[in-house]
Amino acid sequence: MRVKFEGLEHAAQGPALYASKHQATLDTLLPAHFAKEPVFVVKRELLDAPIFGFYMKRGAIPVDREAHAKALKDMLRAARAAIAKGRQIVIYPEGTRQTLDAAPDYKPGIVAMYRDLGLPVIPVALNTGLAWPAKGFLRKPALVTIKLLEPIPAGLARDEFMRRLEQAIESESQALLPPPLRRNAP
Repeated sequence: MRVKFEGLEHAAQGPALYASKHQATLDTLLPAHFAKEPVFVVKRELLDAPIFGFYMKRGAIPVDREAHAKALKDMLRAARAAIAKGRQIVIYPEGTRQTLDAAPDYKPGIVAMYRDLGLPVIPVALNTGLAWPAKGFLRKPALVTIKLLEPIPAGLARDEFMRRLEQAIESESQALLPPPLRRNAP
């Protein structure tokens, strides 16, 4: 598998919030190439995984999905602390890996973070599912692309922010796929 990065001119120099498409385990490794001291928003269960969990504890904001409102408050508290230390946060707005043909399913955590932190959001489009499908461990030879998109400015209304975020990530991620694999392909 080969990896190509595009849009690196959009990488932040200081505290930042990256919102990334999530198709493969690979997506959790690649932000280290463009984010400075990234902190990942992850489901709490991942911290219990052997070896992987040990490393995630050092740079993660764990979210207990069963805790609902408390989980959101804890996530925002941890995000504020990370930003105060100059760290950059990577969140996967759909919450879990998605197959290439999955319809978008953005969760409210990204909006809460966007509004609370008052930072622009850097959308990240990708096509890593071509080489490492969301389900399973088999990998295929492929050139995958990680593309940082133009930041969405802070301060937008919730609906406008979500519309712009989903449109940017989804349209660019689909454009990175071969035409026959694009959603709604003829």
